[in-house]
Amino acid sequence: MIRGVQMKFIAHRGYSHRYPENSLEAFKAVVDHPCNGSSLIGIELDVHLTADDTIPIMHEVTVRAEDGSMVPVAECTFERLQYLHRLQYENRCPRIPDFHSVLSLINHRTTLCIEIKTGQYDLDRFIGLFREALIDYRPAGDVIISSFSSEIIATVRSRLADLDLPYGFIFEGISAFTSLSRKTIGLFDYLHPWYPLLFTHRKMFEVTGLPVRCWTVNDLQLVKKISDLGTSLTIDAVMTDDITLAETIPDG
Repeated sequence: MIRGVQMKFIAHRGYSHRYPENSLEAFKAVVDHPCNGSSLIGIELDVHLTADDTIPIMHEVTVRAEDGSMVPVAECTFERLQYLHRLQYENRCPRIPDFHSVLSLINHRTTLCIEIKTGQYDLDRFIGLFREALIDYRPAGDVIISSFSSEIIATVRSRLADLDLPYGFIFEGISAFTSLSRKTIGLFDYLHPWYPLLFTHRKMFEVTGLPVRCWTVNDLQLVKKISDLGTSLTIDAVMTDDITLAETIPDG
């Protein structure tokens, strides 16, 4: 245990260090974990849309077809997506869950940090279906929406304004953030940078003052280095594939 470090963790695509990422097994391992609700505060997962209006929980925006070509998820029905996914991983993977099955499993037992993927799907159609699912779920401060696309955040935030949800912006390169207008930055409640940016652009994060949830950290010594930045930065949490890190940190 590293004494004095008080850090919160978000399970990146569930407990993906042990189970297939974005699977129900990976998500169930998080909500059943003894640190859930203390040092383990949520699950990060990915959503987009299939050709038959299903919201799959899947990181990839393309899948390999029988002939080796890469097919957009948006062009597949949900069942064809399942078939091609199993084919790609030689049946060594569970079924891809849909959004409704994940909401049913989680049932407000932890926070959902939902990344909306960029892709070739119809965003308006996606938002309509996504909205219906969230209305049924009735978020109670336990759903956060994020994306690598500021345009997606702006559109979704406008369309879901009555749900009063927080939003986060994900970025890997610093220019993806610094190129944004002040008005666009004002749409964000959280920043989700790739963790090395915290060290190379520390002053910038100090100036924004927005709480940071960085990705993806799987080393305890690195967690301590990030935590040490907390004297000047608001490090809200780190995303990790390995939720056993949450067991080594005292509750905040």
